[in-house]
Amino acid sequence: MAAGVMQSLVRRAGLDDVVDIASAGTAVHAAGVPASPLALAAAARRGHDLSGHRARVLAAADLA
Repeated sequence: MAAGVMQSLVRRAGLDDVVDIASAGTAVHAAGVPASPLALAAAARRGHDLSGHRARVLAAADLA
């Protein structure tokens, strides 16, 4: 959720081409899963759209 909110703030500031935001976790079973309905609703109440967010597993390239 934090990455989605940060991406929203970066987009609003017009810094999409300057700031790269990535998010990953260690739960393989969650890969590809969207944000929960509660997270989507909480973010939407604050003006952030997380509908495109999908969980992704941390990869070796993320640590390089």
